[in-house]
Amino acid sequence: MDIYFIEADLKLFQEVKEIVEKNLEHMRVIRCSTENILNGEVQTDSSGLLVMDLDLPGKNSISLFDEIRGKTSTPIVVLDDIKIGAGRVMKALRLGASDYLFKPIHDSRLIATIITHSKGERYAI
Repeated sequence: MDIYFIEADLKLFQEVKEIVEKNLEHMRVIRCSTENILNGEVQTDSSGLLVMDLDLPGKNSISLFDEIRGKTSTPIVVLDDIKIGAGRVMKALRLGASDYLFKPIHDSRLIATIITHSKGERYAI
């Protein structure tokens, strides 16, 4: 399964990629941008997973989320900083996000979320 990760922070992307590669076989983490998805440069499908950080510098992440959701059948898990609170996550869930994660990311929660979605289900908890 391909996991497309919209993340501005390269360190966080590398951390997630290492967790996935260490714990899950046959899973590939691919870094991309909102522009890659919206311009069709990255081909996603319903068998993959899209993880989108809502903490994108200088961007209206909820509007971008809604636009991306309208262009792909890939389930979208939103990611946000717990220090900011759950406001953006709740908006994204109402707009169709299939699940959420908070930063800092806990290995077990990330793995459970990916496994749940790989089975075609929603919400790891």
